Amino acid sequence: MGRRLAVLLLLATAGALIPASSAHAYRLFKHRWYSKTLTYYDATRGKYRAEIREAAKILNRSGARVRIRSASRKRARVRVSISSRIGSAGQARYRIPRNRVIRNAKILLRPDLAEQFITPAAARVGVTAIVAHEFAHVLGLDHENRRCATMNSQLWQHCRKPPVQWQYRCRVLERDDVRGLVRRFGGRIRSV
Repeated sequence: MGRRLAVLLLLATAGALIPASSAHAYRLFKHRWYSKTLTYYDATRGKYRAEIREAAKILNRSGARVRIRSASRKRARVRVSISSRIGSAGQARYRIPRNRVIRNAKILLRPDLAEQFITPAAARVGVTAIVAHEFAHVLGLDHENRRCATMNSQLWQHCRKPPVQWQYRCRVLERDDVRGLVRRFGGRIRSV
């Protein structure tokens, strides 16, 4: 009996020393986007054209089986526009029907987003991340505030800050964001 107890204690101690695998922290909404393609129309009059295209490109290369594509105003399911009436940097708006499948949405962005960042390069990456964050809301990702993610309720709130103030994060999506998209749409996580 003593030998069996010793073996159990040894196994329990060894198990405690093995690091636990990191749990996925992404959060999914109960609603979902109706397809694996999201078409958008850029109604920002060119103000954020480059950032919107870059956000779509990054999401398309994430490994998730979802495609973000530009379309005409008539064919697009998501309209991206500017509004100074929103309190946050960006906002995704849509109605959730009874079947919880969303077919149309609006993404609103503040006109002064670039002013929040110290350098033009940081502004480009930051605004791109804000657009990607809003696209991800439409696709079904919720805010995640337990670890570093683009889906933090405040941009990169739980991510390490650069050592010097003028430096900036160059990664738009984090692995956890992509895990959520892969969970929702299938695919494989590519290096981010």
